[in-house]
Amino acid sequence: MGFRGDAVRAAAAGRDAARAGQSVTVCPHPRESLLRLAWVRGYAAERPTFLLAEQNRWGPGDQ
Repeated sequence: MGFRGDAVRAAAAGRDAARAGQSVTVCPHPRESLLRLAWVRGYAAERPTFLLAEQNRWGPGDQ
């Protein structure tokens, strides 16, 4: 499929890693790879939403 397909899969893998609570350092792509950029973008796109959902899970005074 080429680079586009690989980039889409890398971004999806990054989103999956964020949802699983993994650290951004688990990215499987080397620093020089454009696939690393796609993976990190996927991770970043999901991570803020995930953290917000976790924070909203608890009500005021429940922590």
